[in-house]
Amino acid sequence: VFAEGIDHKPFDELLRAHVKNGQVDYPAFQNNAAFDAYIEALAKPTTLNSKNDKLVYYINAYNALAIKGITDGYSPSGALSRTNYFFIKKWAVNGQSLTLDGLEKTYLKPVDSRIHVAVVCASKSCPKLNSEAFSNANIESLFEQNSRGFANDASKNSFDKAQKIAKISQIFEWHEKDFVRDAGSVQKWLAKYVSDPDVAKDLAADAYQIEHLKYDWSLNGTAPKK
Repeated sequence: VFAEGIDHKPFDELLRAHVKNGQVDYPAFQNNAAFDAYIEALAKPTTLNSKNDKLVYYINAYNALAIKGITDGYSPSGALSRTNYFFIKKWAVNGQSLTLDGLEKTYLKPVDSRIHVAVVCASKSCPKLNSEAFSNANIESLFEQNSRGFANDASKNSFDKAQKIAKISQIFEWHEKDFVRDAGSVQKWLAKYVSDPDVAKDLAADAYQIEHLKYDWSLNGTAPKK
């Protein structure tokens, strides 16, 4: 039996209550009846008609399951535990069994490079988790807001105008093909969102030398109770 879509409002309310400036209160999601009910709802087969229906559903599913993984005792912080978290642990999503990596690669990456500032894998170097769920009404504005926020976050991307060296997130290294597909190059993608006009102009001309910052896999919030 297919449900018609899914109500993301319970997840939205949880994010508004328990995520502040990207910092997640993981204990608040533990043994939380509303959160558990939302995870159960995600497991059931659902009809997703439009491109945006699918994006909204799978972005919210990814972000909710990334939180659930942490509260269930998984973690991306070490190399072995990272393999479990992304590639081995399977979740029931839309009547299928999917890993976090499988969900992203199958339903999100092929569609829009801005996915990489929308899905959040519970780590400090990830984009900030929004304090609201994605919806058909806000998806475009959140994509743009998150892209600008991430591009201009000095802890994730910094630009030395004199030396023309850009030290940028490893997200741009791992998913380079997606940014090239949508913008022509990583630098051109960043140029659309960086607020400094001089930096943006040089990035648009691919004038920077690129270095990638080491990823910080430590938790983006308060650790769940053991």
